[in-house]
Amino acid sequence: VTGPGARNITIPGLLGAGLPKLTQEQQEAVTRAKKYAMEQSIKMVLMKQTLAHQQLQMASQRSQVQRQQALALMCRVYVGSISFELKEDTIRQAFLPFGPIKSINMSWDPVMQKHKGFAFVEYEIPEAAQLSLEQMNGVMIGGRNIKVEVPFPRLFAPPSGWCVVAP
Repeated sequence: VTGPGARNITIPGLLGAGLPKLTQEQQEAVTRAKKYAMEQSIKMVLMKQTLAHQQLQMASQRSQVQRQQALALMCRVYVGSISFELKEDTIRQAFLPFGPIKSINMSWDPVMQKHKGFAFVEYEIPEAAQLSLEQMNGVMIGGRNIKVEVPFPRLFAPPSGWCVVAP
């Protein structure tokens, strides 16, 4: 090896040249430190893997809940313009031919002591709701033409004729 510092450097000791030798106690401390660093590194990797797995599970559960909510919405129909003389049983008989009904919710007015003229029919399967939408809208029941519609546009959209101004 040539150059200004060549006479003091030897090839085998290039990295630690000029440093004093470690004592047995110091070597053991370095070994323990390396072992501790390796253990901590392994713990960190395992913790990251566990966290990633938990996040995947939570995302999967959220997705399942969203699917179930969407399915529940697809199984519901809004029935409006219901004659105040009609009872839930009449609505059930009219809508039962399209499929098994899970529930009927008729809003009750405690002051007037009668329903408010609309209901939500929830079917067990979305196809039954779709059939009732296609077949029952405009049908005369109890002297009135009922309205059968998908419920969620009414929930999320402003009433027709309203002007919505964006910020």
